[in-house]
Amino acid sequence: MEVLEDPKKQPLLVEDAAEFLSFVCYGDHSQAQMCVLRDGVRRLGLEDNVPPALLAACRQTRCPVECALRAIDQEAGGSGDGLDGDVFYWAAGACTRRESKHGSLQSRLERCRAELATGAQAYVAELSRERKTPHVLTGERCRPLTSRDVRDCAGGQLPMWDRGHCFVGAEGVGSCMHVDQAWWSNVGKNFLGHKLVALW
Repeated sequence: MEVLEDPKKQPLLVEDAAEFLSFVCYGDHSQAQMCVLRDGVRRLGLEDNVPPALLAACRQTRCPVECALRAIDQEAGGSGDGLDGDVFYWAAGACTRRESKHGSLQSRLERCRAELATGAQAYVAELSRERKTPHVLTGERCRPLTSRDVRDCAGGQLPMWDRGHCFVGAEGVGSCMHVDQAWWSNVGKNFLGHKLVALW
């Protein structure tokens, strides 16, 4: 709690989208600074840029495996089982995560579902399209689920980050300390629920 409540380690909280985008585009990101735009998804006009079937599935169940399976069943964004992602789980009482590997996303989720029946918790990470397709706004070949993200709000001044991958987690699960794929700087968006983030 001492670290979490340390005033020197708190994020910069802003209410203005322009101030947030200025930080993202021009701020010094070398010291693990974090800037939070309160209600940012709405303020940046991004609330309708996740496939409706995925958001509906997340609202219907708190189980990430069931969410992803329902999104596949409902053809999230018209993709059917054309989705991909990482399927992690923690056995009941375990601190070390395991990964459901090999096969289609649907088959990995179904294998993970069997683990959940024994009390495991799951986390679906980097949920994206299985194949690269031209982005609806820019034409660049990528695999995002979102149709628009912060990069588009910033007027194309940002480097190519992993566009619009989604993460679906159960209560109390997530990624352990790691170096992010975009280690120099990154932007996260939270569409439902809460997320705890810490930087070192």
